[in-house]
Amino acid sequence: MEYSTDKFLEWLYNENLKGRSAISEKNLINELTLKRKNLKKILGLDKLEKIKTSMTIKQRRQFGFEYGTIEDFDVEILPNLISRIFVLVPENPNGNAVLYCHGHGQGGCQKSFDKEYEGQYHKCIPLHMAKHGYAVFVPEFIGYGESIKQNYKDKDFCGCYANATELLMHGLTLSGLRVFQAMCAVDFAFEHFNFKKLAVYGVSGGGQVASFLSALDFRPDAVVISSYANTFAESILAMRHCIDNYIPDILSVGESPEIIALCAPKPLLVSNGKNDPIFPQKGFESAVSQIRRIYELIGKGQNFEWELFDGSHEVSLSRVFDFLKKYL
Repeated sequence: MEYSTDKFLEWLYNENLKGRSAISEKNLINELTLKRKNLKKILGLDKLEKIKTSMTIKQRRQFGFEYGTIEDFDVEILPNLISRIFVLVPENPNGNAVLYCHGHGQGGCQKSFDKEYEGQYHKCIPLHMAKHGYAVFVPEFIGYGESIKQNYKDKDFCGCYANATELLMHGLTLSGLRVFQAMCAVDFAFEHFNFKKLAVYGVSGGGQVASFLSALDFRPDAVVISSYANTFAESILAMRHCIDNYIPDILSVGESPEIIALCAPKPLLVSNGKNDPIFPQKGFESAVSQIRRIYELIGKGQNFEWELFDGSHEVSLSRVFDFLKKYL
């Protein structure tokens, strides 16, 4: 079609990636450091850190479940902004912990550890983690569950959409705010609980948070990204995704695999279903190739693992616990 935008947008994509600093063996450390600094700025984390308040913590309730107890906390992380954090405390702890970053879905993070919803894409994996002895920290990310814009007139879009669009008006991003929340959850975990090592696990939209957090925060010891690792070209830019995936100027940092690879040298497992309709196999395989290359460039190829399983947009339980046991 004569008036199609396809060719222009393809040219823009190629020009943007051509103009950014590709990761190469020469000056490798400097390039990785520069990309992390650029990512932090683009996410708006510098602005959020300037207005950060001292965390105030209030425990709402505590209740039992099959493998231990669940503690429910309100944690104020910014002026007038409370982040809800659930902690699954196992009855038989193994001494290590997992920060679980949930993705989209009605009911927010609580359905990720409610056995009534075990058939959904997260398969209640926080419960399985607690069963294996891990303390599991589950923050309720902005835009999910109860963390919405209550006074938004269109109630169908009061979650991600309402928050993301208004944050953009302030020069901030919803993704950046979620990463900031995750960092505060890590602060909370280390300050108020005893464990030796911490892994970060993110699924779908939580995979984005887990990858950005692990690129910028030295404290996690291992990372699992499920149902997210891909290229922007094959996933985010190829079909409709939630608005939280669209971050101004993110391509100046690099394609998605280059950003995920900023987790290095941390041990990293990326996992994807063969039939995932929104993070397709082709893009996943391309991402695996690019991430592996960067891990090998820094001499840590053995720290990168990947899994392509029979499934759709969902988590896989087959490799994750061997991976966690290996690196924690």
